Amino acid sequence: MQRQEMGRVIVASSVGTVIEFYDFFIFASLAATIAAHFFPPDRPTFGFLSTLATYGVGLAVRPFGSLAFGRLGDTVGRKTTFLITLLIMGTATAAIGVLPGYATIGAAAPLLLILLRVVQGLALGGEYAGAATYVGEHAPAGRRGYYTSFIQLTPTIGLFASLFGRSTLVAFVELPATSSAIASGGE
Repeated sequence: MQRQEMGRVIVASSVGTVIEFYDFFIFASLAATIAAHFFPPDRPTFGFLSTLATYGVGLAVRPFGSLAFGRLGDTVGRKTTFLITLLIMGTATAAIGVLPGYATIGAAAPLLLILLRVVQGLALGGEYAGAATYVGEHAPAGRRGYYTSFIQLTPTIGLFASLFGRSTLVAFVELPATSSAIASGGE
């Protein structure tokens, strides 16, 4: 494979994986906000710890996503599997975004949230393993470790992107709302 084509393989695999890790990490970045929305408001510590546990559930199922989507990648191809995992992750993320909170549907809210995090974890496991495999399959002999190492950068980039997203939310939504509340005397 030519160097330019290998670069396209790495970039395509990396971009998809960064998107998936962003979707996954933004949950942790917004843990306090999520806790207040999906868990009982009279138990904020329980809600926050439950949100972190929900994040952990998503992490725990990643290996199963690797197994399931690895097999799928072997049968239908890596590109198709990439698209499927991106679609699953995006759909689960959007579903979390429109999921009614605890005040609306009660205990069903955290249960549905956990289910969607399981779906996200499976998709992330499949995407990450598939990306590394895809790059490894296209890399020349003697360079597989080097080229697949680029995939190892994607979780860090996804994490920083989620932190930037959270900082942007604070700067443009939460701080102005807080300033307005302070200026109006809390009314």
